Amino acid sequence: MAQTNLLISQISIQTRNWTSRVTITKDIPIMTCGNGKKLKRYILTDYEGNEVAATVFSEQIPFVMPVLHLFKVYDINNAQVKFVPPQYRIINNEHHWILQRDTLIRSVLDESPYLRYFSTNLTLFSSIAKTHFLMLTTLVYIMGIITAIEEPTIANTVNGLKNIQKVTFINMEKILIYVTLWEEMPEIEGPSLIEAANTLSVVIGKCLSLGTYHGDMKIHTIDEINSMTKYGEYWVRGFLQISEEDQKLYYIRCNNYNSKISASEEGIKYTCYACRKEVLTTARPLVFMSITDESGMLKVVAIDDVAEQILQTNASDLLRLMNMEAQQNRNCPW
Repeated sequence: MAQTNLLISQISIQTRNWTSRVTITKDIPIMTCGNGKKLKRYILTDYEGNEVAATVFSEQIPFVMPVLHLFKVYDINNAQVKFVPPQYRIINNEHHWILQRDTLIRSVLDESPYLRYFSTNLTLFSSIAKTHFLMLTTLVYIMGIITAIEEPTIANTVNGLKNIQKVTFINMEKILIYVTLWEEMPEIEGPSLIEAANTLSVVIGKCLSLGTYHGDMKIHTIDEINSMTKYGEYWVRGFLQISEEDQKLYYIRCNNYNSKISASEEGIKYTCYACRKEVLTTARPLVFMSITDESGMLKVVAIDDVAEQILQTNASDLLRLMNMEAQQNRNCPW
């Protein structure tokens, strides 16, 4: 029987002897299931924009993973097709494919059908600014050249510390747009974007979430902050230094009330006077520091995740080391 080239939407469990031309549009990092087994997922897209999730399980990962690369085009032949219950779907498709060692995967050099699909769905940078898209559920396609790409850094957000990398694009309208890579994306996409920036390659961004850019944060001098009477969050550029050499670098807290308590050790039962419950004590990092710039000096306290980032360790390890040092001092004959 002759082989048939099909769109993703035309392929079901009953389909036999099929081939589909797709592009890897999302590369999801390897995950570990509750049973300890690993799986790798991809999102595949055909030239009409139909999507399907593809899964590679455990022992098949070393064979399939080196073959598939983000935004490359492939002919995939007769992957195993499975039905997915609604509660387990990660995209709007009731089927997903299972890729195995014996699944036929052939790289395709002619990417024009896929690029034609993108070219008809591109969002102009000017239309983004005019319509003021603010909802994170709004997704767009963009195409441009990278004019600047910053080194990966860590941002302190309301949801904790996050890995980010900022990229600046310019398109044929000569309009700039700022794109931020979050979480694992600097590691996954960053190297390819740096290569694209060095060669002035045209880059396509698919399904980007939109938000507003409020500009760079204003940098205040320490002298300005010391004279302020209103509570707020301020950015300072200066030298950070641990201000007291003889400090514990941790505190013991109640997990229920998230407050400091007078217990002396971690992992003991203690009656917290704030929540009035018996709790298991937890150690968290705390470090007294100072920030200095040309205008003056400001005393600050870093706690929890911020303190861990500065100290490059956690409170439990600090407490264990200090207990070991105290024990050695007690055993010292002099």
